[in-house]
Amino acid sequence: MDFGLNIKAEPVQRFPGGFSAGSFLQAPFWAEFKGKYGWKPFFFKVEAESPFLKNTVTLCFSVLTRKFLKRFTLAYMPMVPESASFQGLFNGDSVDGTGFFSELIVKTAAALKPLLPGNVFCIRFDPDLDKSVFPAENVHGGKTVFFFQHIGSPEA
Repeated sequence: MDFGLNIKAEPVQRFPGGFSAGSFLQAPFWAEFKGKYGWKPFFFKVEAESPFLKNTVTLCFSVLTRKFLKRFTLAYMPMVPESASFQGLFNGDSVDGTGFFSELIVKTAAALKPLLPGNVFCIRFDPDLDKSVFPAENVHGGKTVFFFQHIGSPEA
């Protein structure tokens, strides 16, 4: 099912005032701490719109990148996106949370691709999945990795 998600991503210097990072792994102090040990932090604001959502959802998060073998860079998003951001925002109770969340992650990765260093070959999401929001049986809160050669443009 296509959820008609429109994702807009933009880099930010810091999280907007009043924004709660959710997990400490998304707190600015954690990104700065990791920056002292070989990771480079980037901060983004992402807006998600869909006919299945009552309102536009704004997510702010850090992406950590790390270069290895002098040519490759890995992008890592710990505990993002936070599923609690979508609590009560669906239009109706019949939304397939698993399908929606899958489309959200794929389209977020595509929107971030041009904003990350050119040598980033994949992005790893460690989503914070709340089964009360996404109750499907096959949502296990596992790791998700997207290799960029398999991701099209944000319009795809």
